[in-house]
Order: sequence, then structure tokens, then C-alpha cells
Amino acid sequence: MGDKKEERTVCCIGDIHGYYSKLRNLWSNLEALINPNSFQTALIIFLGDYCDRGPDTRKVIDFLVSLPSRYPKQTHVFLCGNHDFAFSAFVKVLPSPPDGSPFSETWKEYEQHEEREGWFKGMGYEDMHLQGRRWAGLIKDKYNVSKGMDYKGSIYDAAPTFESYKVPHGSAELVNAVPDKHKDFLRDLVWVHDEDDVCIEISGEKKHCKLVAVHAGLEKAKGVEQQLKVLKVRDTKIPKVAALSGRKDVWDIPKELTEKPTVVVSGHHGKLYIEGLRLIIDEGGGYEQKPVAAIVLPSMKIIRDTELMMGHIRAVMFQDTDLHVRMINFESKTPKHGVPLYPRYYFGTPLALMENIISNLFGQYIYSHDLRKNMKPRHLLATLNSSRHPFIYLQFRYEETHPEWEYIWM
Repeated sequence: MGDKKEERTVCCIGDIHGYYSKLRNLWSNLEALINPNSFQTALIIFLGDYCDRGPDTRKVIDFLVSLPSRYPKQTHVFLCGNHDFAFSAFVKVLPSPPDGSPFSETWKEYEQHEEREGWFKGMGYEDMHLQGRRWAGLIKDKYNVSKGMDYKGSIYDAAPTFESYKVPHGSAELVNAVPDKHKDFLRDLVWVHDEDDVCIEISGEKKHCKLVAVHAGLEKAKGVEQQLKVLKVRDTKIPKVAALSGRKDVWDIPKELTEKPTVVVSGHHGKLYIEGLRLIIDEGGGYEQKPVAAIVLPSMKIIRDTELMMGHIRAVMFQDTDLHVRMINFESKTPKHGVPLYPRYYFGTPLALMENIISNLFGQYIYSHDLRKNMKPRHLLATLNSSRHPFIYLQFRYEETHPEWEYIWM
């Protein structure tokens, strides 16, 4: 019998769009729900669009650039999305066109849209790629009919990205405000990634296939080999790269890739779509109320930032020179605005101390679904002691900690 082929875990993570808290929660869920050994050595493919729409692009990129040092046994692939391409164009880190042509050549095909889209005309625009000018512009229309929400500055909804770097939308100062390590991250984004052998489970059967990861997809009407060549050299003379920004033209798998089974995985489309070997993982679409999702191969399991989590909080309180450690075990499913808890026990902790722990970790706003009313921490504790099936909803302040407290997710 031949050697069994390796079944390496592959995680493909959909568009993040500036939602740092969603990214952090999703990563924690992946770490908790995947076998630890498999996760530590996994191939992690981020499908692009790290910026815009959400409020925390800077924090998102800080998180992403930290991963290789925090998880040195993993392999990390960061694909370029159409939003990232435009961001890169504005901060001057796109590679030059291979034919030596100026970026201003990319404007010509789309000049009829310049007035409506309000292309950027500030410092440095003279030799800026079309998409950089569109990204930092100020669109005349205020409402995006296709998405059902207001535009945020430009047609790319780039205003939150500017704000995350503490500069106004459309300001040329962004070039100086973006740290060098973020520019390096943008500069190094790849337009396509392929693997010769990944394992995927379909209808209970495991198959070994090739994999192509690209932000939007591959065009059906063009040869795959030529498309991959253009994507790998990152040909920036193209005004609009279909593989990064196409829609219907890149939705399906090109026929020639069906001859040798090939998984084609993308984000971009604002949908979660799995049909055979075509995987589109963008459930969030940049909407605040929708989750960021990932797909895990070979199992094809979908994991979201809102998944059920198991764990416990260790609250550490410093009083003079004494260190008091108390624990609350819980199961939690994170909704939009807080954390519901099923506390199991607390180790004989004095009521007043537990009240302080809850107040400092979770804030004062507490809602009981059992009693359908707001509760103070001391009433919460009384409910935990008396109810057989307590369900308490706590508003969790993710970014705030009391100066005397440290809390750790275990």
C-alpha cells in the first residue's frame, strides 16, 4: 500500500473590511474549534479586502502583520483584494507597470466616470493609478443603491480607513500616516495563490485537488494559464483587474479547470456560496451586522466570528501586594452587542468581590432574559444562585479595562 497523502488543514478567511473585533473573534474561534496541532501548522489564506467600511483598518493590519511571528509554524497567504489594491495605489506602493507606462494611462478608459465618482485631485494624483484616485475621491451620490446604505466618502467606502490613521478622508497626509510595516504588508500582497495538492471532503468522500485562491475569481472567457501569468507578475498597467474586482464574469470555474479537479476559492462577492469546488467565502460583505466567515479544509466546515465558544475568564485583581485569582466558567455565543454567559460556579468568592469583577469586566448594563429586565451585578449573582438555568446577557466592553484589573480569555 502507498503512503497516505498528507491532509494539511487549510483555512480560507473571507473579507474583513476593517472589522477588527470580528477578525479577533473569528481567529479565536478557529483556534478553539480546530485541532490544536492542525491549527498550529495550518495554511491560512486570507482572501483580501482588509480595509474600508469598518472602523479599524489600522488595527486589522496590525493584527495580520503580527501573525507570522506569533504562529511561526503556520503558513500565511495574504491575497490582494480590490480595496487593498486601491489603498496601495494611493499610498504609492503598487509595483510599476512592467511595460514602463505611467499610471495616468489607466485613467483613459474610465474618464467618463470621473465627475460622478469625484476622483482624487490632490497632491500626487498626476501619476496615480486609476483605482487610487477613485478610492480617495468624494463620490457625488450619497446613497449606494446596490448595497442599501450610504457611501462612506468614496465609491470604495474608504473614509473609515483614513479615519483609522487619524487623517481626514481624501487627505494626501495618509501617505505619511501609514506606518512602513503597513506599506510593506500592502506592497507584498499577492494577486493569486495556488497549491498543487489540498484535501477536500465532498459528500463524505475525501479528494485531493489543486487549489487556486484569488479575490474575485478567474474569467471564464480567457485562458487560465495567461490569467495566472498576469496575476503572478501583478501587471498594474491594467485599469481594472477582473480577478480582483469582477462579478458575473468571474463567478464560475473556467471549464479547463474542471478537467483536473481544482478548487477555486474567493471572497469579494458579499455571499457565502459553495457549489462543488467553487467556494465563495464573503458572508460579511463589509456590513456591520453580518459575520466574517472562514472555511476549513478538508472538512468544509464554516466558522464565523459569532460561533459558539467554550472557555473561562480568569479575573485577576491586585490589592496592595496581594494577588487574588477568581474564575468564572462559561459557555458563550457572541451576538452583536455583548456576551451571554452561562456561569457554572465561582470559587467561594465574596459577593462584593464578584460584584466588582462583573462590573469591571462587563460594565454596568446587565439584562436578564429570564426576568426580562435590567439588573445590577448583585442581583445577577442572586439570580445565578437561585436559577436552575440562568441566562444572563452582559454588555462586554472589549477595548476597556479597569487600570487595576487584567482579564484573560483562556
